[in-house]
Amino acid sequence: GSVDINDEEADVASAMIGEHGIEVSPLSMALAAAAISDGNWHAPSLIQEEGPAPEQTSPFEEEHLEVVREGMRDAVDQRMMPELAVGGPDLHGQWSRVEGQEVSHHWFVGYQDDVAFALVAEVDPSVSLWQPYAVQGAQSFLTELGSPGTGDQGLEPAGGPDGVDPSG
Repeated sequence: GSVDINDEEADVASAMIGEHGIEVSPLSMALAAAAISDGNWHAPSLIQEEGPAPEQTSPFEEEHLEVVREGMRDAVDQRMMPELAVGGPDLHGQWSRVEGQEVSHHWFVGYQDDVAFALVAEVDPSVSLWQPYAVQGAQSFLTELGSPGTGDQGLEPAGGPDGVDPSG
């Protein structure tokens, strides 16, 4: 990732929501969500190495992690429902969109239980404001993750395990 900002307060504020020269990969954001989840950095690897697992020590202070966790949980409760009607009380996440002239980027980063994930959707700016595309992508991901035959992680769509809302 990269950050290209100066000391102007407006530029720093823009950078905090992903605008003004911020570049980061979805993998990096998923790794950040995983670190927030349990307080440990999880280095990515394509193949698990044999041998003892590395010692997990948190370089993060728990009180600081709790503030971020609460903010991510509040974002799900207050900014995403009912759009993200899956995940239950253990889902923590954040979403935003960055509007561009030719393409808008909608992103979601979050974690639930021991699964951390991030996704980015490129959207035509003329329709970008109408739907939270990355939130819908997260909903699809979590629904599929919890569906039968895909390794049930305890994630259920709204309405129960069969996706049917008993209230009609």
